[in-house]
Amino acid sequence: MTKAVADNTVLSNFALIEREQLLRAVLGDTLAATEAVMEELRRGERKGIVPLRDWSWLTVLKIDSEPERNAYAIFSETLGKGESSCLSLALSKKLLLLTDDVDARMMAHRRSVKVSERLVCSCWP
Repeated sequence: MTKAVADNTVLSNFALIEREQLLRAVLGDTLAATEAVMEELRRGERKGIVPLRDWSWLTVLKIDSEPERNAYAIFSETLGKGESSCLSLALSKKLLLLTDDVDARMMAHRRSVKVSERLVCSCWP
C-alpha cells in the first residue's frame, strides 16, 4: 500500500549519491513517484545529469481521477509538473509528500497534506 510520494529532486539526490536503496530500505513498496516525476528523472539520466539507477521497485502513480486532474491544473499554475502531480496525488490519496520545493511544501501545508520534515545541519550556514 502506497503511503508516500516523492518528487524528482528527492529521487535524483539519492541517485547522485548512489543510495536510492536507502529509500527502498526505509519505505519499501510504500513509496511511489508519479509519471511526471519519472519522466523528469529519465530525462536527467539521458542527459547524463543523473546516474542510471534501478527504480524498478518504485511504484509509479497516474493522475486518473477528475479531482486529481483539477488539483493538478491548479497546482501547475505555479509548480512544475513533478511537484504538481505529487501534490495532487498526495492530496487525493492522503499520502506523505517528499519534496524540498518550498512552494510545493507551502501549498501542501495550506491543504493539510503531510510533508516530510526537512533536515537541518548545524554546520550549514
